[in-house]
Amino acid sequence: MNQHQRLAIRVAGQIVRTPRQRAGPVHDSAKWPDSEWTSCRRTSRLLEIARQRGWRTAAARLEQRLQRELLNLRLQLDQLADASQADRVPAYPLQLRLLYEELLAPFEDYEQVEIDLKRRTVSVISDPIELDGIDLGRFEIRLKYAALRDAPRYEVIALEPNPAASNSSVTHPHVQDDRLCEGDGQAAIRSALSQGRLSDFFQIVVQILQTYNDSSPYVSLDDWTGEPCEDCGVTTRDDDGASCGYCEKLLCGQCQTCCSMCGDGCCDSCTDRCDGCEEFLCRSCQQSCSSCDDVFCENCLEETTCNTCRAAEAAKEEADETAAVEAELTPAAGETVTCGADTDTAVHAVCLGQTAVSAGSG
Repeated sequence: MNQHQRLAIRVAGQIVRTPRQRAGPVHDSAKWPDSEWTSCRRTSRLLEIARQRGWRTAAARLEQRLQRELLNLRLQLDQLADASQADRVPAYPLQLRLLYEELLAPFEDYEQVEIDLKRRTVSVISDPIELDGIDLGRFEIRLKYAALRDAPRYEVIALEPNPAASNSSVTHPHVQDDRLCEGDGQAAIRSALSQGRLSDFFQIVVQILQTYNDSSPYVSLDDWTGEPCEDCGVTTRDDDGASCGYCEKLLCGQCQTCCSMCGDGCCDSCTDRCDGCEEFLCRSCQQSCSSCDDVFCENCLEETTCNTCRAAEAAKEEADETAAVEAELTPAAGETVTCGADTDTAVHAVCLGQTAVSAGSG
């Protein structure tokens, strides 16, 4: 008997001798995702408000946050389903001979197999996984055999991780935080484990890893590579992104604003609206009114002054001229003015309530 056979018979005996635990109520063994659900609803409401008010950058950030929160909610629901599944899986009797053979089978199917007596796990290493030209590397499928008869637990661990650019915890479109989204394979996996068919379990998981379901990925392969937009955080591919023409910050298409004067694309922090025509301006094309210091484009300034300040200055000059003319036409108290150039008749200046009389009147 070789080393593999000795390990297999020992592990098979441990599994058979482990008493089956009676699963308690689901609410005792799994966490109900109340807080995750509340977070999703709150973010969804904020996203709706941002869209209604036209806040593009805020909406993009909220979309990203909502995606993360929904994925976390789905992960919690998967754990809840796993816990409840334990009560529904038939309690098949596990036979020592069958388990022994099933534990030896992976040594023939995979180049790397490990049985860890201390951690009570059986692991296999998959071949390198490549989906749509994206190299995801090899994965370790680690099964905790101590819980095989109750609620089986296993991890799918990336050995050469090439995670999604937008979420480092997603190492495969269907793996997040070392947990596999089983999809349509869930029933087959549960059936294989409940019957002790370990070789079938490993083959099913590897097959899921080699398949891409574009309807339910944690992160789509289309968005796998790229760099995050420095304004909203959304992953931007090389052919969709652009740099701010002023500060060179990487931007996605939604966060890029074109200057109305030079046409350069800029980020929000490097643009401002002209207070005259309300067009967007980059920092280089922004000019200040010499009177009010507000931002304007060159078309809305005349000799460094905006229309509003020019109109105010013109109104002030007109008011000053009017006041000067009125002051010139209104005689001062006690001043004598003549009625005309051809008469010697003088008129005394009057005060309120007095009647003007000629200077010669008795």
